[in-house]
Amino acid sequence: MKTARTSQTEAPTRERWRSAVEDGLWDHSPDLADEERDAILVLKSRRFRLGRRCAKRNRPQHQALERLLAPLQAAVDVADCRAESGRVAIFVILDECARAGASFWGWDDDHWVEVLGKNSRAFTARHEVAIAQDVRVVVAAIGVLLDCFDCPNVLRRLGRFQRRTLADKVFGRDAMEAVGEEIAGPLRKWGYVIRVPLKNAIYDALLCNRSPRLVDLTAEVLDELRRPCSNGTRTSYFQIARALAALGYLDKELPLAPPRSGFQREDLTQGVAPTWAEWVERWTATSTLKSRRDIRFHLLKMGRWLQRHHPEITEPQQ
Repeated sequence: MKTARTSQTEAPTRERWRSAVEDGLWDHSPDLADEERDAILVLKSRRFRLGRRCAKRNRPQHQALERLLAPLQAAVDVADCRAESGRVAIFVILDECARAGASFWGWDDDHWVEVLGKNSRAFTARHEVAIAQDVRVVVAAIGVLLDCFDCPNVLRRLGRFQRRTLADKVFGRDAMEAVGEEIAGPLRKWGYVIRVPLKNAIYDALLCNRSPRLVDLTAEVLDELRRPCSNGTRTSYFQIARALAALGYLDKELPLAPPRSGFQREDLTQGVAPTWAEWVERWTATSTLKSRRDIRFHLLKMGRWLQRHHPEITEPQQ
């Protein structure tokens, strides 16, 4: 665990971006009081995840948790998520506070990765949440909005997740649409096709830099962010930098990064019946569809769901 967060050192030339809820007069104490822990356990026994909006303070437990609920609800309101997803996300964080014996202000980056899970399956297993992917993104958005963790150190360890969805919740859908189109403009003129990997890299850069402003994506920031990425993502960062240079945000394009060696991809066949996984890999190897890798991802995702809920089904023909 960590001590109460202190304000970061501001760059002398430009004030860093702050979310609408980051500067609230919140109590950042990392400790969890006994009455707070007891209140969380009572709410959990009442199935708080399916209860009324946590913003209501008409219960003694809500009053005991005021200093935790207020910033969480403020972040959920900014994230503009479904009411149920917001309630469940708050429950997940409060439940984790009771489990850890510390408020979310006191979690270090490693603990946030444990809470969010290195993939949606890990998140589901830890929190037993049925709508894991939806709630997981809201929990991540709360952490970013309240500046609870170092974004590159945490978000880069979460596997495949909905970066555009998270960016929309943190920075706003309209702002992200405008940023995406601005970067895509010069790339389209040069003949680039704006595919999903490039879009993901754009939102990854903004999230890791914790700012929606293209002017904040300096050459130094982009070079640092692309270093730990896969070779394909490094290529996308090169394209982004080229567009930013054409738009006047950078003085010059980034040089090509040297290929990264030793990069290991996540094994998507984990949790899939061997027969199903073998069929998917054989289909992927023989298919001529351009979208076969995306289809492979969803077929394996289907296989994991079947293995969990209908383990007797191990082949497509069944």
